[in-house]
Amino acid sequence: MSDYPAVPLRGEQAQMPDWLAGAWLETGDTRRCDELWTRCAGDNMAGVFKWMQDGAPRMYEFMVIEHSGDGIQLHLKHFGPDLVGYEEKDVSEVLDLVLCEEGRFICKRRPELGESPWIEYRLTDQGNLVVDVVNSDPPSPFLHFEFERVSTP
Repeated sequence: MSDYPAVPLRGEQAQMPDWLAGAWLETGDTRRCDELWTRCAGDNMAGVFKWMQDGAPRMYEFMVIEHSGDGIQLHLKHFGPDLVGYEEKDVSEVLDLVLCEEGRFICKRRPELGESPWIEYRLTDQGNLVVDVVNSDPPSPFLHFEFERVSTP
């Protein structure tokens, strides 16, 4: 895995990943994750993520991909099983879209906001969704999810 540029995509390069819309499911021996995305409307997409571990909620996440100026940003808000937010009430994680192509996009936090991992979404040849949260130095996934599509909107 190589490092990706931190320069946000602008103008025509900044396309919404509408192929992501729908419901996605990952199941394993002890983990079940659901991720749901709306279609793009009003220059944004909204998503929710639920992580169950050993039959109990571990984490929830609310996500929005939206146009900001002439670029695209991914906003994330995390919640524990008790629905108490991880971030402060008026704060969310904000990442810029830095790479976008059909079936793949990468968002990365701005350097001036501090060091942070980036997130890569990509479709496999089988149509499954792989999501990697990657440490930036050295680049290596520390969270890896493999979802199957269960429905489209």
